[in-house]
Amino acid sequence: MRNFVRDLLHGEKPNGRRVRLGGPTSKAPWMQIVGVVPDTYSGGTGDPSRIIQPMLYALVDQQPSSFMSIAVRTSGAPMALTAQVRDAVASLNPDIPLDWVYSMQEALQRPTWFYRLFGTLFMIFGVVALFLASVGLYAVMAFSVSRRGRELGIRIALGAQRGDVLGMIVRQGVVQLAIGMTAGLALAAAIAQVLTVILFDVHPRDPAIFRAPGRRPPPAARRAPSRGVARH
Repeated sequence: MRNFVRDLLHGEKPNGRRVRLGGPTSKAPWMQIVGVVPDTYSGGTGDPSRIIQPMLYALVDQQPSSFMSIAVRTSGAPMALTAQVRDAVASLNPDIPLDWVYSMQEALQRPTWFYRLFGTLFMIFGVVALFLASVGLYAVMAFSVSRRGRELGIRIALGAQRGDVLGMIVRQGVVQLAIGMTAGLALAAAIAQVLTVILFDVHPRDPAIFRAPGRRPPPAARRAPSRGVARH
């Protein structure tokens, strides 16, 4: 991958170079580089700086494994090709079992179910808290107006218009609300740093994080062709 060439070969021409896995005393066979592919996310939702790591692709014969995954690019419903994929694998070796067939979307969602579950719970808690705060704000405003009934009556008797009185009450409420929101946003920004462990390519102080409970993927991502994953 490109970061492999940049970090380990220091940008030198990679084609024709030989590498092998392991340390200086490694007995692994030498492998010749025949090409460079773009950086690829190697999985995980932890520290974003560790998701893209220097990697290399090798032939199965060079790096045999008892367990591996294959990805199939499709133009339609990915799960509709399950039988064809099984037949293709069986034609190579009928003794190879094929398990855990699912779409690429499911493959990406499986490692993040924990974060999605707690994210949904916290979103529900946030909506409930917002509702309770709205009810509390209304109760406080109603109580404040009821305590000032005599004052408001005197103002009206002295010539104050109903709109002026209403504007005065609303302005006072807006000032109190602005103070509370400013303090809340400052506190949220201060503790948002702890969210970096579950965010990738999103800054914890991104205004969209504070503005909406979720973000839709970009149009390019929504138009991407479906893919399926099969592991054997």
